[in-house]
Amino acid sequence: MFRRISRVLTGVAGFTLLESMIALALLSGVVVAVLVSLNYNLGVAAYDIDVVTATVLGHELAEQSAISPVTSDSKGEFTGPFSKFSWSVSTGGTGIEGLKKVSIKISWDRDKNVTFASFKRGR
Repeated sequence: MFRRISRVLTGVAGFTLLESMIALALLSGVVVAVLVSLNYNLGVAAYDIDVVTATVLGHELAEQSAISPVTSDSKGEFTGPFSKFSWSVSTGGTGIEGLKKVSIKISWDRDKNVTFASFKRGR
């Protein structure tokens, strides 16, 4: 028993301070890399949710424009849980007589958007 205590006190067994510091530095590097990766993936997931939401809202507007005729350009904002999204509908010619282009643009966060284009026969 005395030998065991003397080994602990003299430092024969165990890790040195330098070894412990190197192990902690490596471990902290791994933890930082994992946190950076997780943060990036959360940002990508949030962007994907916004793109899917904008796509669904745009399809809804396209369905409405198919039911009621679009005669001129218009803009607006969605309400409720979709208040960060805005929309604009614009019409234009295609160079083919009797065919017009309807563009629907859903925007959010000032610089992100999804655009739909459809073609309709003019009457």
